[in-house]
Amino acid sequence: MTGTTDTTEISRLLLLAADRRDQGDPAAAVDMLVPAAERWPECAFVHLHLGLCYNALDQPAHAERAFRRSLALERQPYTLSFLAHALRRQNRYAESADCLRAALAIDANDEEAHYNLGCHLRFEGQLDAAIDHLQRASDIDADYAAAHAELGFALMLQARRGGSDRNGDLQRALRHLQRSVQLDPRYHWSRLYLGNLLWTLKRIRQARPHYEAAVRLRPDDGFVLSCSADFLSSQFPASRLAESRFKTAVQMAPDDPHIHYEYGRHLLRSERYGEARRELLLAERLGHERAREALSNGTYNSMPRTSTERAIRARTRSER
Repeated sequence: MTGTTDTTEISRLLLLAADRRDQGDPAAAVDMLVPAAERWPECAFVHLHLGLCYNALDQPAHAERAFRRSLALERQPYTLSFLAHALRRQNRYAESADCLRAALAIDANDEEAHYNLGCHLRFEGQLDAAIDHLQRASDIDADYAAAHAELGFALMLQARRGGSDRNGDLQRALRHLQRSVQLDPRYHWSRLYLGNLLWTLKRIRQARPHYEAAVRLRPDDGFVLSCSADFLSSQFPASRLAESRFKTAVQMAPDDPHIHYEYGRHLLRSERYGEARRELLLAERLGHERAREALSNGTYNSMPRTSTERAIRARTRSER
């Protein structure tokens, strides 16, 4: 039990530690919080803030221990959501989802828990449940740009599966993705998702500005460059920009199988078969499951939109 003096001191310390973390120095915040956790071991907020700093330092195992200590003292839904994030960073996805469900059992209106559980379920292919949670997140917070983006993408995936209301799902997806871009024009996932959807709808001229916006927002991201290059290669084959972006993307992310795969497909379309074979073989060695199919497939003049979409779907788990 802490007295008034201790409570004041803890509050000041937590504010100072949060300020250090927000200024990009979480290590300094940890140096302050570790002794504080020893001095006030029964203060849940000290352990919570320590976990947040370990998260910022990309030390999810340390973060997990801090969050579990905080939960043992005070079971709060937001702490469960932070723990879910730390578990997800350790590829412990089922445990992460269980934490999010536990958070919602405490507070059914926790939009962050709905959002994160929806993203998890979408990645697992449980689209109906994912859409329900993402819709709930966007209903609770109508200005939640990421929730609108992920809901739009999930609806797009459901439409691709050939559901009973494909056109309705696509139009709902379009509304949510446009809303996400309106709310946060600098959120690059919204731009990639919306570009991909407009490509699906064959609204090519409208799609292109969103791919270009994503590149402006993430000029040093090889994956984003490869997505835009794939679009250009397929829809504007005379453009030299696609080749340039693919080469830059390969330099930025030489171990990304998706980039080598898409570059290989571009080279096949350009009838540069020797170079294409090199890229596709490299993609296969790096683990791309469709590279061998591309090597043996004689139809090189079209690029299915689902290939870029599949890569986006896989990439989003690792970034959230």
